[in-house]
Order: sequence, then structure tokens, then C-alpha cells
Amino acid sequence: LKKKYNLIIRPHPLSITYDNKLLHNLKKTHFFVDKNFNRHLGEIIKISDIVLCDYGGSVFNAIFLEKPTILLNMKKSSKYVSELIQNESLDIKIRKKLINLNINSDNSKIKKYVTKALNYNYKNKIKNLKNEFFEQNDKKKQKDINKFLLKTISRRQ
Repeated sequence: LKKKYNLIIRPHPLSITYDNKLLHNLKKTHFFVDKNFNRHLGEIIKISDIVLCDYGGSVFNAIFLEKPTILLNMKKSSKYVSELIQNESLDIKIRKKLINLNINSDNSKIKKYVTKALNYNYKNKIKNLKNEFFEQNDKKKQKDINKFLLKTISRRQ
């Protein structure tokens, strides 16, 4: 992918805190690693053509900003994912509607999914998901949701 795309890796700040070797290991990949944790996540998502993310707010921020999104799956046996499944989290529900990549996906599968995610039909699917998750008939609720999301997108993450 590095030959065809500019890739920006933005690890969660807590990941860096918990794993001292993470930045060192990411540097080995020769990707651009964004270590400016004062930069708003929304700034990066807005300029992106496609967003690859795992779990949490970044998934919904990408959908809200109507960016083609590919989800990176952790092992279902991990404690974190088990808890999400048990709690019927939106993180799990959204996975049924988007492209997912597993840890052991090979390069050809990754390239295939990136191409699919940049396709017009998939971009349309993202718009529909935005409507499904964020558009409400109640205008006040919609304003509150939009305000909350805009606030989280501009929050430093």
C-alpha cells in the first residue's frame, strides 16, 4: 500500500503510554507516524481519502465525516472484544455493516478491500450509515448529537 498511498498512522495516546515499544516498532514500517497529540483527530480524518481504524470514537467520527472506513479487528478471544460483544456495543453492530480486516489478512486481501472501500457504492453505504446512526427526526436531538460529535472530533485524541 505504501507504493500507492500516503499512509498516516495515528496511535491512540494511551497505546503509547502502555506500550513503550510501539513508536519504535511503527518507525520500522516506514509509515508516517503522527505523534502530534495536540492535533485534532478530525483534522486528520477530514483530509483522509480512507480511514482504517479499530474500535471506539474514531469509527463513528469517520462515518460522521462520510469517509470510507475499514475496520481492523482484534481477536474475538481478547477480553476487550469479549466485553464489547457481551455488552452489545455499537462497535460490534457497526462491524456487521462495514468492511473488516483481521490481523492475519494478506496483502492481496488488504488491497482488494481498499479498492472496494474507495468505490462509489461503498461511499454511498457510508452516507447511509451516517443517516442511520446520526440523523434523527427530532431536530433538537439531532443538534445535540451533531454538537457532541463535532466536539469529540475536535478533541485531542
